[in-house]
Amino acid sequence: MKGLFAFKPLWLILLLITSACSIYKPAERDSTEIVGLPGEFHLYNEVEESSTNAWWEGFADSQLNLLVEKALTNNLSILQAEARLRQAEAVAIKQGAARFPALDIDSSAGVRKDNIVLPSGEGVSVHNESYKLALDASYEVDLWGRIKSLHERAISDYRASWAERQAMDVTISSTVVLRYFELLFQYKKLAILRSQVAFNKQILELVELRFRRSQATALDVFQQRQLVANAESRIPPAESREVVVRNELSLLLGEVPGISLGLKSKDIPAVVPLANIGVPADLLVNRPDIVSAMMRLQGADWQVSAAKADRLPAIRLSGTTGYSSFEFSTLFDNWFYNLAGSLTGPIFDAGRRRAEVERTKAIVDERLAKYREVVLTAMREVEDSLVKENKEHDYLAALNNQLDVAKKTQKQAGARYQKGLETYLPVLTALITAQDLENAVLQSEFQILIYRVELIRALGGEFYRNKG
Repeated sequence: MKGLFAFKPLWLILLLITSACSIYKPAERDSTEIVGLPGEFHLYNEVEESSTNAWWEGFADSQLNLLVEKALTNNLSILQAEARLRQAEAVAIKQGAARFPALDIDSSAGVRKDNIVLPSGEGVSVHNESYKLALDASYEVDLWGRIKSLHERAISDYRASWAERQAMDVTISSTVVLRYFELLFQYKKLAILRSQVAFNKQILELVELRFRRSQATALDVFQQRQLVANAESRIPPAESREVVVRNELSLLLGEVPGISLGLKSKDIPAVVPLANIGVPADLLVNRPDIVSAMMRLQGADWQVSAAKADRLPAIRLSGTTGYSSFEFSTLFDNWFYNLAGSLTGPIFDAGRRRAEVERTKAIVDERLAKYREVVLTAMREVEDSLVKENKEHDYLAALNNQLDVAKKTQKQAGARYQKGLETYLPVLTALITAQDLENAVLQSEFQILIYRVELIRALGGEFYRNKG
């Protein structure tokens, strides 16, 4: 066996040639300089608040906590994102393997028997055997960093896939929270609508009684019947929406739509004080889509380096050593080795490699613009969520004030109608106004929750920031 390793020092030299010159290594990018961001968000008064990795726990709803945790485990979109992440990891490992020598074993054994007829007419049988056991090695010396650049691009793509996987967590968790809140909203809306129907029917009975006593007109009866019919007509769409939302929630949990989720009706949770949301520059590391866009941009930079290096000559080394014999018994008595090197480089390719360099540069420009767009979009989403929630609180306060006045007006109009001082029209108008405002207040409370969840999603999700 000594012959097989007779040139061990030479093989070690070949195996250690793995460093690259990387003359086309791209310059580091400063994400804070690509997009100029303001020092702080508008319409934001900082309020310190304890936070957890699971931001949804801030709503203190055990049902919600279970739903989100289940979705983060079973959601089919998340499972797809995890599979894509594993694909990107495998590609990065595969590309990185090209930076090291490849070693293969080559073994064969064969037996051949030929029957030969001599000119004399005599038949002769010839028996041949051949045996081989060898190691084949090959390696490309990465003089200009082409292979390293391709590996770095694959690593950047993997990091981008990782960020996209985190973005899926943000999207799914926030969507589950929104659907759950909407389901609670539909429960309460149906309760209010049914209560309004029951109340309107009670009023109808009183109006009909007054009509029979000649204290009310037929018009009063018809108007109240119309109000009852109008209130009843609002129930079927609300019931339909409740089922649709429940089915959407089931799909988010990876469950079959239509099955019972075992959720109990409860009040819509109150919005907690706004946490410390940081400064705009925090978005560059807190938003998974921004992180992904930056990784894609860096990957494109490395692709340009690889394209430039591909225009230069390449050195490839190969070697084989092993044993061969025509008899198995003497296999390890006959050893051999073969070393070869080649230098290849482009002379004329009709501009193909130059065009590839220009194409990759155009990809960089595209992804640079995309990165800027993602960052600015994130800023817009945060600012929009802040102003929407701020103004919705003002709107809710105004609605509650209107509802308070409407209820007093309804009470006063009813009292004057019973005394015969007013027609039924002011009572009807006040009743319609009060019930519409009651529904509007509920809708506004739900809308504030929507804006708060949108703000958390726009900030990237607290649990993503803490994991980073």
